[in-house]
Amino acid sequence: MLRPSCAHLRLRVAPRGLCLGWRLRCPPGRAFGSEGDEVRELDPHGPKGPKAFNGEPSTSSSNAITSFTGGLPMSRDFDLRQSFRKFPLHRDVQLGLMKMGVSVPTRVQDLTIPMLMEGVSTFILAQTGTGKTLAYVLPIVHKLLSTNTEGFFPKSRKPRAIIVQPTRELALQTIRVVRNFPVRSVVCAPSCSFVKETQALFAGVDVVVTTPFRLILHLGKADMVLNEVRHVVFDEADTLCDTFYEKDSSKLLQGLEEDCPTKPQVIIVGATRTGAVSAFLRKHMNNTQVMPVVTTDAHVPPPHLEQVFVPTRGKRLLSVLWDVLGEVPTVGKKTLIFTNRAPTCKVVHKSLLEHGMNAVCLHGNVHPDKRKQAWEAFGKAKADVMVCTNLASRGLDFSHVHHVVMYDFPLNMADYLHRVGRTARGGRAGRVTTITPRRYWPFVSKIQEATKQGKPIEVRNMSKKVKKILAIENYQKVLQARDIRKSVKQRLKKRLGLPPARNIGSKETKAAMKRLDRRMKAIKHMRFLWKRGILKRGQKIPRMPDKQVEASETQTVSTLVRARDGLLQVVPSRRRVNRRADRPENAPVQPARLSSHEAPAASHRRRRTVM
Repeated sequence: MLRPSCAHLRLRVAPRGLCLGWRLRCPPGRAFGSEGDEVRELDPHGPKGPKAFNGEPSTSSSNAITSFTGGLPMSRDFDLRQSFRKFPLHRDVQLGLMKMGVSVPTRVQDLTIPMLMEGVSTFILAQTGTGKTLAYVLPIVHKLLSTNTEGFFPKSRKPRAIIVQPTRELALQTIRVVRNFPVRSVVCAPSCSFVKETQALFAGVDVVVTTPFRLILHLGKADMVLNEVRHVVFDEADTLCDTFYEKDSSKLLQGLEEDCPTKPQVIIVGATRTGAVSAFLRKHMNNTQVMPVVTTDAHVPPPHLEQVFVPTRGKRLLSVLWDVLGEVPTVGKKTLIFTNRAPTCKVVHKSLLEHGMNAVCLHGNVHPDKRKQAWEAFGKAKADVMVCTNLASRGLDFSHVHHVVMYDFPLNMADYLHRVGRTARGGRAGRVTTITPRRYWPFVSKIQEATKQGKPIEVRNMSKKVKKILAIENYQKVLQARDIRKSVKQRLKKRLGLPPARNIGSKETKAAMKRLDRRMKAIKHMRFLWKRGILKRGQKIPRMPDKQVEASETQTVSTLVRARDGLLQVVPSRRRVNRRADRPENAPVQPARLSSHEAPAASHRRRRTVM
């Protein structure tokens, strides 16, 4: 029975045309076009299907080997005869693969390993969870072992391969893969001991897995020299090539050009190619010939992924989250909850703990030791739920994540693709639930159209709604600065495309501008109170006491009363306030106000009947 390329298993239609849920499978390999400068994946069997050894099409279905995971067939039928042994890898590399239990290469590994073994600088773009880490580690280790037949390496402070990762968790995950092979390696990350890293570098290592800041720190202290580097890898390129890490990445490339007598092989790896990646390649790698390798599943959600969009309908996000968690049980199944900001992550984590759920928290403000504990607890199934920011959206391979919940809608499509890539990895089934306020519905329609047609999702340009939200946030940052003239504010509004007044624009823009105006008035008032000395600097205005709290049982006193049996017992009694004693003697008595039902009948005016 032929399997359709787009299986529409479930579809729920919400009001105003919002699709709440569907499950799609990615179509088989397709050619993106006949472009001469890019290596694109084609259908490995051609248009007529698989062929037998004699060149004729195979009519027997027994030759096709289909593996089932989670009750769903995988998107590709692997031929077990086409294993890693078809590549001329070093014997120790083959033994390491046997130790890992990996025998059949994936699509991206088929395309990239022969090219990387030839020493070609490559840009690898493939779907999340397809084995990109092993795709570049195997050729690098093979080259390191093949060029060290005399045993001259490793040398002190002179590594031969550098792998740059954006986060410490990714660096620790990558070093576990490298240590399956007989090369000396060290991880340089903020959660590790700087002294031990320095000792390992001076003793000599072949591979250094590091984060950008720790790499620049070791280079500045002369703990590392770049004249022997032959391989450089930038993993998660959309993050390392962005504005936050662009300076450190460009420093590394500039140091390699100045110190290396031989031009090293540069490998750039990512699951999304954003505008920042293209700009980085044009600006800093103009002199290096880079061969792009793009698979057909790039910028496409993983196969066997169920995508569900839940509208808020005016409810609070926490109440919608509890409805979502009530549909899919979390006990015994791993669940990831993504937020956009660290304070929101803390609030959601606290709410889960108050409800008795076994949850951990992972964001940038967590102490390094606690971050490591949370990561290991969720990886070893000691915790069922992890609340995290985009820190955990890129590259981390949590085994058997069943459900991904997006508490905050991602601000761009690249973040969406990375978040959904934490589940449905390696051909397994998974579910993604996105809590969708109304202003993000244009994103939903864009995802629906791309997924139904089996096309890649465009990640370079954001929607107009998200652009307007980011513009308002940038305007808020400028307003928080002091001594901003009104003319400067008007020019900034015009440049950001914001309305000149808060009562102009769409409904969402009006609400956002009004909230911003109220917030700025509160900040201005607080600064006035600090300047006059009414409040200490950093102190906030105390909240008004709640009337319900004043009238609660906390306002009681305990008295001892002797019971009939002669024993003393504690009896709480209501504390009464003598208001007459507080009032001065000559103070005028305020007239009592009559309610509507106690007012005399004469006070009621006769209403005219409206015909």
